[in-house]
Parts: sequence; C-alpha cells; structure tokens
Amino acid sequence: MVAWRYDDNDIERLSTIMTLHDIGFTNDEVEKYMRLLLQGKSTEKELLKMLNDKRNGTLDEIHFKERQLDRLDYLQFEMNSQNKK
Repeated sequence: MVAWRYDDNDIERLSTIMTLHDIGFTNDEVEKYMRLLLQGKSTEKELLKMLNDKRNGTLDEIHFKERQLDRLDYLQFEMNSQNKK
C-alpha cells in the first residue's frame, strides 16, 4: 500500500481549488486560475480580473433573484388583498 504524502503547498493548492469550485468556477476556469497562480506575481492582474468577473456575475445573479422575490411578494400581496374583499 502506498502512503501519499502532501506538503503544506499541496494542501494550500487543494484548498484554493475547492474554494474556486465553491464560488462557482467551472473546471476550465479553475484550471486556468491555477495555471496563472503557479506562474507567480506577474499574473496577479489577470487573477484579480477573474475574481472580479466572478464577483460581478454573482452580484448580477443576486440582483436578479431579488427582483424575482419582489415580484413574488407583489403577487402574494395581490392575492391576499383580493381574498380580503
């Protein structure tokens, strides 16, 4: 039986991969991000752009869901108002 040995860098990379998946990165985006990350400081701007793009996309989704909730609340309000008549 082979015992795998992982150092702190391996654990940190795995943690980063898991975080990227958790925040909605696709497998291709994770691969691109990790390749850039391994290249070092020269890729910081591109990494930040990827994170900002994902953040902005997430905010767009949140705002869309908020509008959906507003519409649902309105429909519920209308139904409740009609039932009281």
